[in-house]
Order: sequence, then structure tokens, then C-alpha cells
Amino acid sequence: MQYKSVSPFLENVLIILILSLCIVVWVDRWYLLRYEGNIKRGLKIWSKPLPLNNLTYLNALEEDVVELYFDDAPQKKAAFIRKSNQEVVINYRTLYTTSNLWAYVGYVDLRSRHPRLEFRNSFFVSLCSAIILFIMIFGYAPLWVIGISLIFLTMNSWYEAKMIVYFLDRETNYYPEKKDTSSLKVKANDLSKNAIKNK
Repeated sequence: MQYKSVSPFLENVLIILILSLCIVVWVDRWYLLRYEGNIKRGLKIWSKPLPLNNLTYLNALEEDVVELYFDDAPQKKAAFIRKSNQEVVINYRTLYTTSNLWAYVGYVDLRSRHPRLEFRNSFFVSLCSAIILFIMIFGYAPLWVIGISLIFLTMNSWYEAKMIVYFLDRETNYYPEKKDTSSLKVKANDLSKNAIKNK
């Protein structure tokens, strides 16, 4: 059986749609990871109870924690804990994880009766991943392909959550005994060099 080829017009439309979707996904991921913008961002993937020591630290935090990639590039923030109106967003990136499309940020609503640490991903990245998995499963893709995809997504989710918890625990333990929140602002050359060593 011979199939009719797709017309050039439909091919061009398909290419434009794919390119547009890639741009939307990239922009949405950029909004997720940037320092500025809304505190609550992205789509909640899963959450866990917030330990008491982390909760105490975040409640007392009065100044954002910011860590840079390079000393001479203050606009390139590698990691930060930003708090506003009793909401907290946590992002932890290193030079080795900046290109991860399935990056997570942490989010905590301190106004909640029982605050939880939420792990949130880009909405459009999650949507595209779900659509691709749906097509693979109902399009009768090989089971090993589906299995590898699910393992990859699970391992990525575990790693991203681990890095957020690591960063929050590190800053909680760094919190000075005098409770002087003015000293909580982390400079680029302070703890960033120890981040990888302590993993």
C-alpha cells in the first residue's frame, strides 16, 4: 500500500508548530529557573513534609540567599532561596546541571497550616513529556523504550529533589547561632566552592 506524501504546505505548518512549541518550552523553563518573577511557579510534581529545622530557618529568613556562577557575573544566579509574602522558592543549579530540561524548583507556602516542600517543574515541559509518553504507550512503542523513559524521568525527579533538599539543608545548617539574618546572604566565593565537595 502506498501512502500519499504530505503536501509542502502541511509540512511547513508542522515545522512551524514544532519550532513554536520548542520556543514556548524554552521560555517557560527560563521563567521557572530565573530569580525574578512569581514565587509560586511551574507545575507541582510531588511534595514531602518540611522538617522542623528547615521550617524554622525559612520563617526566620529576612534576606534572600543568592549564589553566583561567577564573581564578575552577578546577573547569573546559580542558586537562590527567595522569600516574599511568606512564600519561598528554592533553585539550586551548578555548571553541570544548567542544561537539564526537566529541572525542578522547590516551593514552600509558609502560610499553610502544615507547610510542605513542593518540587515543581515547567508546565509545558511536563505537558510535552506526558503527551510523548501517551503516544509511546498507545502507539505501541517497544516496552524497553517506555521502560527506559520512565526510569529516566524517575531518576531525574529523584536527583532534582535531592539537590534542592541538599541546598536547603546546607543553608539551614549554615544559619548562625546568633540568628542574625543579615549574615545569611551567601556570596559567590563563600560556599559555592564547597557545594560539589560536600555532595
